[in-house]
Amino acid sequence: MDKSRRAGMKLPITSKMKYDFKYVKEGNKMTDTMKEIYEIFEEESKDVWIKEGRKEGAINILLTLVKDGIISIEEAAKRANISVSKFEKYLNEQK
Repeated sequence: MDKSRRAGMKLPITSKMKYDFKYVKEGNKMTDTMKEIYEIFEEESKDVWIKEGRKEGAINILLTLVKDGIISIEEAAKRANISVSKFEKYLNEQK
């Protein structure tokens, strides 16, 4: 599909990005717009991964504290800012 035909289509950003990256992978050069989109996507992804990693790390520490009997499940769930039932699911997954 050529650019002029694709330009009028309303594709989600992910579909457009997949098409553009395939286009580049086939040996075509990345346009300035594609570079900008890639850089934005890369930065946003890093932020999400960092936040997710921190949350996961905090939950793992709280799981250890609960297993060692240092704090209660209720206190750990409160500190993780999640429900007690969700924290119990994490606890059961680690067994």
